[in-house]
Amino acid sequence: MQDVVGEGQNFLAGDYLAAIRDYALVKGLNVKALLVGSGLSMETLLKPPSRVGEISMHRVGCNLVETLDDPLVASIEYGRSLTLNVHGALGVAVQGAHNLLDASDLLVQYISTRSNIKEVSRVTYDEYVSLRLTPRSYYTKGVAETVRFFFDFATLINFDSLGRLLLSGYDVSSKSIINIDMPEPPNFPYHLLIDSVEVRFSQPYFELCIPKEWMVKPLSIENPELALAATDKCESELAELDSKDLIKEIRNRIRKEVNAKPTIDEMAVQLFMSTSTLQRRIKEQHTTYQKIKAEERMGEAKELLMNSNFTLEAISERLGFNNASNFNKSFKTSTGLSPKEFRKSKTHA
Repeated sequence: MQDVVGEGQNFLAGDYLAAIRDYALVKGLNVKALLVGSGLSMETLLKPPSRVGEISMHRVGCNLVETLDDPLVASIEYGRSLTLNVHGALGVAVQGAHNLLDASDLLVQYISTRSNIKEVSRVTYDEYVSLRLTPRSYYTKGVAETVRFFFDFATLINFDSLGRLLLSGYDVSSKSIINIDMPEPPNFPYHLLIDSVEVRFSQPYFELCIPKEWMVKPLSIENPELALAATDKCESELAELDSKDLIKEIRNRIRKEVNAKPTIDEMAVQLFMSTSTLQRRIKEQHTTYQKIKAEERMGEAKELLMNSNFTLEAISERLGFNNASNFNKSFKTSTGLSPKEFRKSKTHA
């Protein structure tokens, strides 16, 4: 799987950048204007990568919403324009599900292969099954409410449209409900919704509520072999993402520890796994615990040398070295400069 292109450590699949581009083209918008402030090139827009950083994607989303005459109308249009194919291997895998209940299982399990800024959970009510959108905490910081509404509402419209498509051989005239955790905006275009979709504002959650009887209707599997292969691909992508998320968690925990940094055995205890399992998971990302630990300590050392008045002895103790001499030797091996030389060079830069 390719690295994230653009700004942000978290991502959305590049297919969604292509979908925004195509929608902008259909609406006659200036697609180049979508890229302003995103750090993405025209080449990226012409040939989207596998994954795009969430900061860059948010900027593209802001540019789109700011350009639209009526974002509320456009959100419905955009949601309906997204096909199963735009969801990549997950969209193919869903088409091989036995019913919508199984399809929702696949969605919940593998949504992070398409985007790791939000979670989808399934909740059962008396008469409905809910697909609930929950943004992760790092996604909500600095995200414009209009942009979040546009894309979250479009997502639920899309889930509803695709569910009806998969059930095209059945009567699906009973109402589905879209709950929105925001106040009703002025001039909401209810007239653009089909009669069997009800939208409710100021609700506790952002979710699509699907009638229970829809969930168990058998779907026609046209290509079970392809659907199985797509599910396997989702599984392999999820395994890789899980390992990368683990590395990120390890780095965060090392940074938080002042003085003695945790050993691999101590880290394994913190993460509720055996040392051998932790070693194997780290090895999957072609690194070692000692290398991660050394990188984090050197990164913190540089930060302290540049932006604090701590003595070398204090920095050495803070980073968990036995003494300043060991810190000096380790730092020079890593950077080619002694800590004093590094601090002096950055002070006079």
